[in-house]
Amino acid sequence: MQYPNTAYDVVIVGAGPTGLSVAAELLRGKIAPDSILIIDLNEQPVIHTKASALWPRSLELLNQYPGVVESLSDYGVKVSNVAFRTDGDRLLNQFPIASKLNSTFSHGILCEQWFTEYAISKYLGQNGLTVTRSARLLSFAYDDDFDDEYPVETVIRVGSGDFVVRTKYLIGCDGAKSSVRKLAGIDFEGETLSGTFYSAHFSVEKSIPMLDETLSVWMRSDGLGFVTPMPNNTYMIGLDLKGEQCEPFVSKILLDLYGNHSLLDIPDDAGQRLIEERIYKGLKINKMIWKSHFRINERVASRYCDGMRDRDLFLKMLHEKTDSCHAHTPLGGQGQNTGIQDAINIGWKLAMVLKNNCTALILDTYEAERSVIGQHLVAFTSTSQKTSSSRSPMVQFIRNTALSLSASREFFVSLISQTIGETIYHYRNSALSIERWELIKRGSMKSKSKRIYSGDRVSCFMLPKEVGTMFFNATCGFKLVLFAGKKSYVRESDFTNDELRQFAEKVRDGTMNAVSDALVIDDSKDKVYQAFGAREQCLFLIRPDEIVGLVTL
Repeated sequence: MQYPNTAYDVVIVGAGPTGLSVAAELLRGKIAPDSILIIDLNEQPVIHTKASALWPRSLELLNQYPGVVESLSDYGVKVSNVAFRTDGDRLLNQFPIASKLNSTFSHGILCEQWFTEYAISKYLGQNGLTVTRSARLLSFAYDDDFDDEYPVETVIRVGSGDFVVRTKYLIGCDGAKSSVRKLAGIDFEGETLSGTFYSAHFSVEKSIPMLDETLSVWMRSDGLGFVTPMPNNTYMIGLDLKGEQCEPFVSKILLDLYGNHSLLDIPDDAGQRLIEERIYKGLKINKMIWKSHFRINERVASRYCDGMRDRDLFLKMLHEKTDSCHAHTPLGGQGQNTGIQDAINIGWKLAMVLKNNCTALILDTYEAERSVIGQHLVAFTSTSQKTSSSRSPMVQFIRNTALSLSASREFFVSLISQTIGETIYHYRNSALSIERWELIKRGSMKSKSKRIYSGDRVSCFMLPKEVGTMFFNATCGFKLVLFAGKKSYVRESDFTNDELRQFAEKVRDGTMNAVSDALVIDDSKDKVYQAFGAREQCLFLIRPDEIVGLVTL
């Protein structure tokens, strides 16, 4: 059994995809593995299916860790379409999301959560970091009088022994029942929806007839269901259950933590009947790999951070699929992805602080940037869930008609695709997003809506092919992209290409390599100019999470 040291820069509670992603980003940011502690309650990694989708925005970020996306791609199943069906297996619409994602990745990847954890853990192990298991956080307290460098005192139980471990930062990634969130006194506000949800992962005797690389959603008169292909010729389904559908599987006596009647396990034969009734008649389950029966909670933490800025303490609450910060329906597979993105957002900022590249004030932007997305996520999934699972004939008619007509609406197809792929979100209102473009009277773009703004994503495919992926993945630092300017827009005061490179070197040196890489885009790269919306000489400063932080002429 592995026992902890007495002090760490960062202690991470929870070794799911979120906790592992925080650690991966810290390692990428050159934080030493022996200054990071990851603890998890489980003695061994849990082989469960749970969160099964990884969408393009998450793949973009995970691609920064060598070998992770390669492992996921080799093992998982691609998904590039979403099909909506109704009673009688009638196709309402099919969204070819691949062409609308605006990403290096034109698909999502479907695989079990345990494999996602394995792929990230493998990267951590190759860089000298492993998870301390059979470990539980018992308590934490702040005391800078005793130790100003490591002001947070935690008590961690490993096996049968209790250890006092001091740390600079404590990060909670331990799910809906988060001990960190509870110990910090952070409320988990929201509601529990009526009805229940049944998920199952299984193999079958005969393949389910469905389109290749497709997530299929059934919006029937008797409720919502979805099915996705999974690795090794298996399938994952989800069904909402209401009234008489779920009554046999609800305890008449026992209550859960929220005062609702406890849910009972759904036997395999009952699960097969439900799947046959709602998804595909004649289906024969060969082996039940994993299943879950649960209620949908829609909750958001009252705050993502706790602590005293003037004393340099921030206790970060991050969510994973079972959500330390927000809980919602599994429809669309958004939860795990948002957790990974939360993790990487705080990870690169924390690495910068620990390396003294910036002050702890930057950590304030984590909650400012991610809580808005968390609230939007819960609102979007809540509306989708309630509309999709409605038993009202009028709601069903309006919903199905709208879906049938939407295929011809380019804007609607793009909106749905980019929302599912999580490439739609931006940080334009963040304190870290600085615009100096509007101060120039003479515009340098065809239209303001076509260019990249501070706070927008920048993906590898927007840069020259020969440098795109390598440029972003080489180091964890800010990236400087300098446009020399199109010839017809060059001004006498503009720098030459050589002068731009010299400027980049001075920026690197002056920021102690916080700006780690620079790229000069000459006049010949028309596609790159078009992708960024640039004409005149200008620069884009890109954050470690591939978000533009500064745009200026």
